[in-house]
Amino acid sequence: MKDTLEIWRLKQLLAGRKVEYFFLGATSEDREKDTQIMVKIKELENENN
Repeated sequence: MKDTLEIWRLKQLLAGRKVEYFFLGATSEDREKDTQIMVKIKELENENN
């Protein structure tokens, strides 16, 4: 179940959506990791444009 949730969150990030942390067990560490992933995605997009 956790793996499925992780995959869903990554797909949301790739689509440029902010993931809402409605599920139990989300930590500030999870949010920080997502922020870092979003920044990296934006950097890669900028390099390709």
